[in-house]
Amino acid sequence: MASGSNSMPLLWRMLDSRTTAAQEDWNAVLARIRTHNDEARWCTRFNVTFLHHVLLYFQPPLAIVSALIEVYPASLRKKGLGGVLPLHYAVSVHNEHSPDVASAILDHYPIAATVKDSSGEIPLQWALAWRSYWGEDPSLAGNGRGSQLLAKVLSRRNVDIVRLLLNAHPAASLENNRRGGGPWQIVAKLWHRNVDTLDMRENLFELTEEILRARFIARSGEDTTFQPLHAIVREIGCDAELRNSFVARYGNQARHRDFTGRLCLHLSIENGCTWENGVKQYYQAAPKAIETRDVRTHLFPFMLAAIGENAEVETIFHLLKEDPSLIQGIKLTKSTRRPWMMNPFSDSFSSTRKPRITEKRHSWCQVATDLGGMSALVALGIILL
Repeated sequence: MASGSNSMPLLWRMLDSRTTAAQEDWNAVLARIRTHNDEARWCTRFNVTFLHHVLLYFQPPLAIVSALIEVYPASLRKKGLGGVLPLHYAVSVHNEHSPDVASAILDHYPIAATVKDSSGEIPLQWALAWRSYWGEDPSLAGNGRGSQLLAKVLSRRNVDIVRLLLNAHPAASLENNRRGGGPWQIVAKLWHRNVDTLDMRENLFELTEEILRARFIARSGEDTTFQPLHAIVREIGCDAELRNSFVARYGNQARHRDFTGRLCLHLSIENGCTWENGVKQYYQAAPKAIETRDVRTHLFPFMLAAIGENAEVETIFHLLKEDPSLIQGIKLTKSTRRPWMMNPFSDSFSSTRKPRITEKRHSWCQVATDLGGMSALVALGIILL
């Protein structure tokens, strides 16, 4: 039967009423697919396949989807109306298909997770309802429809869908659509919505972690050293809602180094956090970090806070106030400069090697001044001493 002909095959007409199909109907459809393969391969003049059709208008059992893939595997690559693949419909938060359906499609065509529709959206963004909620119609957030959609986005089913898509293509977590929004922007917005139930709250944590993990894998190539708290610091710096939630949940990770050997306190300062907006929380989660040099810059936290465009006097003051002795400092001999760097392969403070102290002492204020741009640090040192 020719694709795009005006004669719609019987297989299509069996479900053309666009109503909920009973199990008996699906049994008949499955039998028809197996005996009339040509009807399962028929397409409309808009390149819409039967697989597109059932995923858009119905909730087909996995057996139907598997049979259609077996009879017409090329349908997985066909773009229908709006440049949409069957996978877009399978993962859409509005259609609520079983994760098994998306898994079956991805098993046969994993690249589908990277394909954009005519609006520039990948399947992951369909799963997160970017266009209909977070992007084009923010007014939905304030009415009943918005609450219903939020519940769908944070459902157990949707979290499983997102995980499947990110496992197939971690770099999808870095994609942005034409409006500049992407998966991370979407999930960040979710933290500012009213999440009503404990289950939804737990799913929000898991959804955030899945996207963070995928972004970590896409950038580093592996996930064995992934730590959610460090990832949050690197991604959003000082977003209060996310930071407070993750510090409360993963505060113990602040005592450990990330895959580059750096601590959350160092990362937060470098990313522009101030004492009240992040630095204080990371210090309280790991107090010893305040007396630990950063493995990359070799500086104490109070020194990191005094350099660069984000230098902030209040942050420097509070860091030194917590441990004024740090301003005294020490001078390292040439033979002891190497231990100044922390071992990036150790994950706790206990292995930090302390440099030997020589008889000649120097103030860290003088060392900082030699680095340039730290006059505020010198002034604070004089006050504290």
